[in-house]
Amino acid sequence: MPVWHHVPCFADWQQHGKVCASWRLQGATAGLLGRKLVLDDWADNEIDGGDTAENDVIMIQRDSKSTWDELVSQLIWRGSDFGFLHCIYQGHKKGLFLGNFEQHVKPHLSKLGNNTRGVALALMENLQNLTPRWKGVAFTAMAESGAMESSNAEKEGDKDEKPWIDSKFTLRTSEFGKSLDNSKTMERYAPFQEYGVEPIGNHMTLEELSHYKYHIDLGGGGKIYLKLCYFVLYMN
Repeated sequence: MPVWHHVPCFADWQQHGKVCASWRLQGATAGLLGRKLVLDDWADNEIDGGDTAENDVIMIQRDSKSTWDELVSQLIWRGSDFGFLHCIYQGHKKGLFLGNFEQHVKPHLSKLGNNTRGVALALMENLQNLTPRWKGVAFTAMAESGAMESSNAEKEGDKDEKPWIDSKFTLRTSEFGKSLDNSKTMERYAPFQEYGVEPIGNHMTLEELSHYKYHIDLGGGGKIYLKLCYFVLYMN
């Protein structure tokens, strides 16, 4: 079921059989990120207001990483710590939860290990209770722990192993021109960070995301996340 932001473009498709102008523009921009100019479906090469597509598409130059084999072989995701599906019922339990160290990790460390891998294993044990985005963080913590162990194996000829997934949160510092207070979020992340599990990743532009082979959408509940999927589909 689409939220209300998406309805006009769904209606445009149903009535006219084509993607609405704003999304065609975004597709063209994303295509440029992958060095593919996507304008085939612009019959008259115009959008609302009479402006040409070429004038409205933001020209973004990309470096030499233009072939599949040269892209980074990781599953990538960046986004906010959004409580999607927090109100569903699972048997007698209500909701899926944001990662909480005291609730989901600390009780298990004596059994699983009082270290980075123990924290990662504890998150995996609580996987069914976590929101989709925290599931991504859990898989990333486990993958990073495994990659670190492989790198420390000191076997001759071994190369540094990349985690198969890099799914982390980014923090917004402002919204609608107002500064955001992230202190409570940082307090919640601090115990994970003390054990070497980092829920926060570097902010990535669309151009930087276009260097990765694999993308995933985790628990997007609004217009921007559906549009991001649209960008990604055009990128590579």
